[in-house]
Amino acid sequence: PVHRFAADYGVAKMTRRPVRLRPSEASASLRPTKLSEWLLVVLFLSGSAHHALSAAATDVVLAGRGVVAARVARRIRAMSVAERRTSQDLVEQAVRIRFEATAEARRAAFAGLFSCRVASSPSSAKPAAADPRAVVAAGGRSEVGWNTSLGHLEIGDARLVVLDKWAMMEVPVELAWSLIPPALPEERARRGGQGAASDAAASTRQLAVAKPPLGQQQVDLSILRRLLTAEEARHLVSLLPQEFDLDRADVEMVPKRWVMVEREGRPVPGREALAEAMRPIVEERVLPFLREGLACPHCAVCSSIVRRYSHDLGERYRDPPHTDGQAYATVVVALDSAGVDYDGGLYVITDPARPLTVAMQVGDAIVHRWDLQHGVQVDRGRRVSWILWAQDSEPCVPQVEFHQRPFFREAAEQGNAVAMHILGSGQNGRSAEGGRWLRRAAEAGFVKAMASLGAQLQGSDDQEAARWMRLAAAQGDVGARAALGMALLRSGQLPEAEQWVRLAAEGGHPSAQNELGMMLLTGALQRPPEVPEATRWVEAAARQGHSLAQSNLGVCFAEGRGVDRSLPAALYWWTEAATQGLPDALQNLERFRSEQPGWASWPVYTGA
Repeated sequence: PVHRFAADYGVAKMTRRPVRLRPSEASASLRPTKLSEWLLVVLFLSGSAHHALSAAATDVVLAGRGVVAARVARRIRAMSVAERRTSQDLVEQAVRIRFEATAEARRAAFAGLFSCRVASSPSSAKPAAADPRAVVAAGGRSEVGWNTSLGHLEIGDARLVVLDKWAMMEVPVELAWSLIPPALPEERARRGGQGAASDAAASTRQLAVAKPPLGQQQVDLSILRRLLTAEEARHLVSLLPQEFDLDRADVEMVPKRWVMVEREGRPVPGREALAEAMRPIVEERVLPFLREGLACPHCAVCSSIVRRYSHDLGERYRDPPHTDGQAYATVVVALDSAGVDYDGGLYVITDPARPLTVAMQVGDAIVHRWDLQHGVQVDRGRRVSWILWAQDSEPCVPQVEFHQRPFFREAAEQGNAVAMHILGSGQNGRSAEGGRWLRRAAEAGFVKAMASLGAQLQGSDDQEAARWMRLAAAQGDVGARAALGMALLRSGQLPEAEQWVRLAAEGGHPSAQNELGMMLLTGALQRPPEVPEATRWVEAAARQGHSLAQSNLGVCFAEGRGVDRSLPAALYWWTEAATQGLPDALQNLERFRSEQPGWASWPVYTGA
């Protein structure tokens, strides 16, 4: 009878309506008219500690009015007598049965939030029209084929998280990203390798660490449905300034648009109203979840920013794969919706050629730790998100000091390649021990560590540096492809340099796009200039906000090289570059206005 009851009255879909009450207030505050609403609440509380809500649900079901409610109440009472169990036990058992029976359907629904496309052979047929929310471009020159296999992604059971003043749905996700270790120095030596290999092997052996599982590194994240309501998200957006600030600290020389709300746990001057509106959400929802869900009882939010990616002219629309080493945990809250306001969005990494886009809707959030590789690619429209960076305890400290906290070393000693990379990067990498950690991460197969090690070795061992860069580039890392191509260009290896720079440019790397354009424009490849193609690549980088490309494109318009001569266009692009402080652009503006007095009062534009 209990199974029949569960089948008849169980609810398979998930609620979008947040439950805003304390468990003790349930009986007095809510009187739903439909049995399904209560079963839906109890469904996601089954097996949880919130016994008061399930008791209240039973009370309401038994006291229900109407023909259907009365029939349900009679069935429950009859089963209670027959099985000698309380009505509440029966309701809870029925809901638990339904919960278990529909677990796979719920997991499939959340798996549908993740999608990817991967490089395939040029002869592959193009895919049929696909959901625009499911698009993230992978670097490469070949056609694109859709990958529907999510074997590297495990979706856990959805559950209702009931906080003191809020409730939301959480879905845990476990992700396996690829580690492809290169041949170790000892193996190369057996095959006849010479040089610094034996020294590298000796230094690596000084670190007694557990070797990561061959081929995989496990990371996890949580998807929170409706951390905010749509109304709350709209209110936060209404408080944002129209012009975002420029965050210039980026390796690709393309500034990000952001609004810094709090730094080191304190509001930034001028952002007090925004910080005040965000504070209840942080204190009543985000921090309780981090402290309980991530087992981080002393977690503190240290930075609060709002970031924008856009296909508007001159704005950044992508962020390459990276990890958030400045935080123990990151919370990314969507202030708009994928597929509506923009296409693409945040993606997580399984390997460089297989990013998985997450189709976040307004009010949803993703919570992850410091070791998740992720990035952003917006293919259309404008994406705005609220980002919180939390450290494991107060006080909030700079990144260099934060990396000295014990959990990084503990994770590295247990074989976490990202932790090894963190201990071997930046100021940490300047020490002998840091260098050993970096090499260990590279030899474990972490692509970012391979690229970092190659960059670190430039100038001291160029041959070994190129080897590590090639390994990273071969695995699809766009930044490594750009760095390798430019290093080969400096050493005069032009054909191979063009190959790697072109691959990086086609993968969206703005510095590579500008470099390829200038190589083609100036004849640096020892063949006649290819002006039309050159200006297309320079313009592609300029449209991403790359200051050097903007200045170069201004010159092309001023001289009519590859484009129709246009002084207004030249002034526009020089002004865009000058707002980022580029000296060449400032000099071009001064020289132009001195030589063209009639243009001296031309307006200075800062946007499209």
